[in-house]
Amino acid sequence: LLEGVRIAGSGDLASRMWTQPAVSIIGLDATSVAHSSNTIWPETKFKVSVRTVPGTDGREAMAALERHIMENRPFGAVVEFEAGEIGPGYQADLESGAAKIAHEALSQAWGVPSVNIGVGGSIPFISTFQEQFPGAQVIVTGVEDPLTNAHSENESQDLNDLKNAILAEALMLQKFAEKA
Repeated sequence: LLEGVRIAGSGDLASRMWTQPAVSIIGLDATSVAHSSNTIWPETKFKVSVRTVPGTDGREAMAALERHIMENRPFGAVVEFEAGEIGPGYQADLESGAAKIAHEALSQAWGVPSVNIGVGGSIPFISTFQEQFPGAQVIVTGVEDPLTNAHSENESQDLNDLKNAILAEALMLQKFAEKA
């Protein structure tokens, strides 16, 4: 964060990122600086992303956001709210056999003990997949380093991390095959 910027909410940064809901503006249509003038722009659009945590009803969260926006319209502004796609959060069983195998493979590939972090739980299809295959032990892995800028401009990938991730995936498949 930039110096002097405060984070909204409560709790430490890890809990805010991994165990609490988040609202982000991910798109904005308004007057550009290049085309601005001393007039009132007739319309501004925002696209908002709501990340829920596992166990949260996405429809209730969307309704709460809509209520909040409608009850806090500045200067009586006319606001239209259109709900987008809603998907449930997901929480992996961190004690499952698959999770243990994943930890073994990740630790072996990177040469250090792996740790759990709470990311990816708001990927909507993961919960849907788990519902469709209730006996499956779903493990979500990804490759990111601090400079990845995932889903952002200038997204990048450290090649050494990618090589380690490929090795870890191969080791996981090998270990799953040995258990079968």
